[in-house]
Amino acid sequence: MFQLNSGEKDQLVAKCDWLESMKHSPTNPYAFTEQGIYMLASVLKSSKAVEVNIAIIRTFKRLREFTHHYNALAKELITVDRKHEKHYRELKQALDDLVAEAQAANVAQIGFLT
Repeated sequence: MFQLNSGEKDQLVAKCDWLESMKHSPTNPYAFTEQGIYMLASVLKSSKAVEVNIAIIRTFKRLREFTHHYNALAKELITVDRKHEKHYRELKQALDDLVAEAQAANVAQIGFLT
């Protein structure tokens, strides 16, 4: 268990509307790590405490799964971006070459050829 600092508390209140009552509290709330929840579950024996701890553990599990999928998606987006960047550069080079050829063809010589 650890206590949030003021900045962390402000972020938490800004992101979670249901914690609005905590906004003007002079004290900072405490939070549990995932390991702290496991330890707490082994100490508390009431049925309500067990239900709450199981719900929190499932939430941490879902958060880990989300993070895994988010990281995989981020890697895929980077790969796609690099691939499209390469295609974009190739297309730009081809267009620049066509423009250069067109400009060279439009150069008309003035005067007589000798």
